[in-house]
Amino acid sequence: MNNGRKRKGRSDRTHIIYELNIEGSTYIGITFLRDKSVRKSMHKRIGQHWYNAHTRGYSWRLSKALLGLDTVEDVGYRVLAKVRGKEAAHLMERQLIAELEPTLNTDIREIAE
Repeated sequence: MNNGRKRKGRSDRTHIIYELNIEGSTYIGITFLRDKSVRKSMHKRIGQHWYNAHTRGYSWRLSKALLGLDTVEDVGYRVLAKVRGKEAAHLMERQLIAELEPTLNTDIREIAE
């Protein structure tokens, strides 16, 4: 029981850095490993992207690309890395975004030196 207090997020989880492919355009993102299954984790995260695109009306490039597909199964993905720890994972994600220059990412943050 947490007595109404917000639970502190874990920083030592294993994270998955992934690339989505939607009709030749790419997006790099990050999620955490759920139930020790990369496949389940990816399907859950892609489903979240799909749901947001179809219900929230975001004008992000990724959302617009997802709206152009018939089904969520039309989204291709590949795992770029599995990284232990939130900070290390987010750093690697930013590095891969800078290196691979995905066309659907809209939040491009500077890499801390």
